[in-house]
Amino acid sequence: MAIDIHPIISDLSIEMGFNPFKMGITIHSNCITLKKTNHIMDIQTRKMEFVREFLKIQREDIITRFEKLLQKEKTTINSKSMSLEELNNRIDQSEADFQNGRYKSTAEIISKY
Repeated sequence: MAIDIHPIISDLSIEMGFNPFKMGITIHSNCITLKKTNHIMDIQTRKMEFVREFLKIQREDIITRFEKLLQKEKTTINSKSMSLEELNNRIDQSEADFQNGRYKSTAEIISKY
């Protein structure tokens, strides 16, 4: 009896955060063994491979999970980035704090931790 393991492997890859297509897969009578291999790819190749595999996904719930993950990452990236004006304002504030003695020395920080 043949079993299509691609949906299983795809679900595992999402849950465990690895790319199943960079894994050595061994199928036993009662389990599947996944072994990491050492493939090194540049970012563009990885993105193309991801898109190819993503386009094969047929389950809406998995696509929804990817959409949520992407939105979360976009929000995180956008919340961390500052405009040039914000960066300059933060530098000015830091310099003013230093000149007014509002800082801690490295020794004070190290002794605390």
